[in-house]
Amino acid sequence: MLLRTVLWLTVAPAAVVGAQIEDFALGQAVQSGRSSVSAYVDAWDSGRGEVEALPVDAISATLGGEAMSVTSAVPFRESGEGVAYIFAVDISRSMSAEQFGRIRGALEAWFDRLGPLDRVALLSFGDASRVVVDFTDDRQALRDAIASLGPTDGTRVPFQALHDAIDLSLRRDPGLPRRRALVVLSDGLDEASGMTAEDVLVQLREQRLPVYSIGFGGRARRESLDLMLRFSTNSGGRYLEVEGSNFPAAYEGLRRAIERVWVVAMDCAMCRADGATYRLQMNLELADRVLSKGVDVRLLPPVGGAPPTERVAVEDAIQPPTAEAGFDLKWIGAGALAVALLGAAFLVGSRRRSSGVEAAPVKKKTRTRMSRRERKRNEVPIGAEPMAAAISARLVVVRGTEPGREYRFLLRNQGLVG
Repeated sequence: MLLRTVLWLTVAPAAVVGAQIEDFALGQAVQSGRSSVSAYVDAWDSGRGEVEALPVDAISATLGGEAMSVTSAVPFRESGEGVAYIFAVDISRSMSAEQFGRIRGALEAWFDRLGPLDRVALLSFGDASRVVVDFTDDRQALRDAIASLGPTDGTRVPFQALHDAIDLSLRRDPGLPRRRALVVLSDGLDEASGMTAEDVLVQLREQRLPVYSIGFGGRARRESLDLMLRFSTNSGGRYLEVEGSNFPAAYEGLRRAIERVWVVAMDCAMCRADGATYRLQMNLELADRVLSKGVDVRLLPPVGGAPPTERVAVEDAIQPPTAEAGFDLKWIGAGALAVALLGAAFLVGSRRRSSGVEAAPVKKKTRTRMSRRERKRNEVPIGAEPMAAAISARLVVVRGTEPGREYRFLLRNQGLVG
């Protein structure tokens, strides 16, 4: 009887916590160290409300197939981090001046409640999308900027605004918070951006910017509002729909949703910060089921630091040991062999000198040119300069139209990049 009681007391708290969580969303995962990742997880109960606990022992994760160790899970309010907000404001005549006034008031109230580490960028979209204010913590500048906006434009380009917001979210400025969130109010109708909803979805899946959106327009905009819902769901954000002009309540709901997430810290000792993209798969084990969500994470080398050491599949290339790994056994063995050979040569030379026999000079044959087969294999012109020692190199596209693309080559004498 005593044993049963002890077991019940041990298991019951975890079961109660598991029963509170209905589902979770993996909003964003960012690199927080050379091989560390911080994931921002929104978990909710059956009523879509906030949960009281997210137990670390219920979480498991892999990054690129490598197991990760989960070190902590704390509420975002207690993490000491800030948020890099991007607000996208619709300035088309799809809403009245009175409605826009309510939106302006809701944004000003949000600006007043920003934390000391928060930064805000402000976008407007109507006939075109433009950055009104770059990332700043100047609340007065934000108030002045929103006061200068109004429903003036005849068309709207929300897809272009989403594209520009994703570009802004890729910034790595010093002091800019790692966590990013896009807050946008729109009816989802795009009239002139030249982009499709699928273009936006592809970008959101690749770059993972959580979209917290407010939809308005009612039944007349059902199809375009469904697109806003898709953007938020696919990006790990949240979607709220407004009836009438209750915009302040909608913005307050999104603010709370952004603040209620959990920061899950993980480390991957076997992962390399080489600029490539890896799949983060997170599992949450509940009392009656296991939930799994995934997102792509790019591990970048430190800005301005030395590139990470990698094993490159280049013929006859030998990589030195990394500073972190220390001396490899193969290098110790090579050093011991070299010492042994030098000792043997010294002994042979000493015996020959003692017997009066001088060693014949050895002619060292030096190759100055590659064979035709070697030139053909390495794509070297027949009349090129004499052969020089090659350096194996690997370049990875970090930003641009083809992130993650690799270029491998042998560098001889000189090279041009650009």
